[in-house]
Amino acid sequence: MPTAVANRPLVSAKPVAAPAALPAGDKPVAAPAAAPTLSPVAANTPSLMNGLDIIRTSAAVGQAAGRVAFTPPVIVDIFKSSIRSGFSLTNIAWFVVPSAIRNGRDVASDKISVGRAAANVSTEATMGIGKGIMAGTVVQSLSIATGPLMGLLPISPAILPFVSIGVGLVGMVGTYWVMNKVVKATGIDQKMADTLTRWFGGDKAGTTTPPKVQ
Repeated sequence: MPTAVANRPLVSAKPVAAPAALPAGDKPVAAPAAAPTLSPVAANTPSLMNGLDIIRTSAAVGQAAGRVAFTPPVIVDIFKSSIRSGFSLTNIAWFVVPSAIRNGRDVASDKISVGRAAANVSTEATMGIGKGIMAGTVVQSLSIATGPLMGLLPISPAILPFVSIGVGLVGMVGTYWVMNKVVKATGIDQKMADTLTRWFGGDKAGTTTPPKVQ
């Protein structure tokens, strides 16, 4: 009940309740910062407003581009893998060893010069690497393209791996067949061998027709 001291009433204030405790793990969320206000001049100037819109759009595009990771196409990975396979020791030896034996025998029997033999081996190795890269690209592309279709075939799942191997073999053999036709039609292997022979010292004296690359 209020009383008076020196003609001034005293009012008993009610205690203020303490704020309720937040549950464990919850943190108070700060109020969002107020958006900056534009002056009347800027708000009513179209050129300034357009400039601000461009800045906001550029910032949004930059943030989105920073979050997006570039994924190269699958064909890039296939081609890189085929290049490594083409330059593998196994693939190079597949062409170099028989060529070296054959041309070494021709040098020993005095049929061709050492320069021609070296040029032939280099040419056949280069052609083999190119064919290996193309065959690897085709085979891997066929495997990826036909993989989803394998499940639609009305055959036993146990046979699917053999079907996939057959598709790969057909792709490899077909690629080598086409590449051999292209090389024969263009004569690029013979042109390369002749050029390298001149670099390596030339043919044997008296040779009128350059030996064909085998």
